Amino acid sequence: MTSFHKTIALVGLLALPHGASAQDAQQWQGGYAGIALNWTDTDYSINTNFGTSTNAAVGIYGGYNFAIADSFVVGGEVIYDVTPAVAGDVFLPFAIENNLELRLRGGFAFNQNLVYAAVGVANAEFAVITGPQTDDIDGVTYAIGAERMLPSGLSLRAEYSRSDFDVSGNIFGPDQDATVDELSLGLAIHF
Repeated sequence: MTSFHKTIALVGLLALPHGASAQDAQQWQGGYAGIALNWTDTDYSINTNFGTSTNAAVGIYGGYNFAIADSFVVGGEVIYDVTPAVAGDVFLPFAIENNLELRLRGGFAFNQNLVYAAVGVANAEFAVITGPQTDDIDGVTYAIGAERMLPSGLSLRAEYSRSDFDVSGNIFGPDQDATVDELSLGLAIHF
């Protein structure tokens, strides 16, 4: 079972036994900040396809949610991946570093849960690890996830995201791209 399928199964399990109540969206309204452990799968298509590489990474995130009606939430979120997504081979390893994402997110709240989707833009540095070459790259990011409110204003979330980057530029020439699939588990404080 892939990471994507595991996330879909988690979202489905959270949604099955619950109905919405009048206060569901209100508990998600306000600011939040958190830390996430991410498992990344990076696929580079640079002149020749280097295949994929999987590694663990740490990220931080924060945002603000607005309660809309009784059970809908919309908001904005900023994500920064602290550790890079690495791929390539022994002779030419690559990394996507300093990945910064700005996303809009919307979801359905029920009981202590929030099921959401997000879409946004990403900016990062694409680097050859063994040399000084780096390029700024831009991309599109989208995600689905589920979040559960815990006692004391904390929440736990599971999320699958994909970022598609255009890595065309000075290092490798035109028509090159990179895709980062990420499964993350995060813990946030709401204020």
